[in-house]
Amino acid sequence: MSKLNVRKFQNTKTKEVVEAVYFFDDVSDVDEIARWCSGNVRKGGRFDRELVTIMTNGSVYVATDEHWIFKDSRGDFYPSENEVFRGIYEEVA
Repeated sequence: MSKLNVRKFQNTKTKEVVEAVYFFDDVSDVDEIARWCSGNVRKGGRFDRELVTIMTNGSVYVATDEHWIFKDSRGDFYPSENEVFRGIYEEVA
């Protein structure tokens, strides 16, 4: 089992710091990604690829290898498309 590349990012407007994993970078560790965000792995989508489903505040979100999965300051997990995530967050040391 390899270690996930969990990185810190800051929202450029609100200054909130989040932890995030880029699914594409860690796609071979999909089970570990799911454990990190308390999600579930399933197959689906257009190309029958592995997906991670995340339950947050009574809603179910689906992340694919095109998403970042981030944990906000309240400890809730959400997926975000790469372009959207990169437009809102900047990596911090």
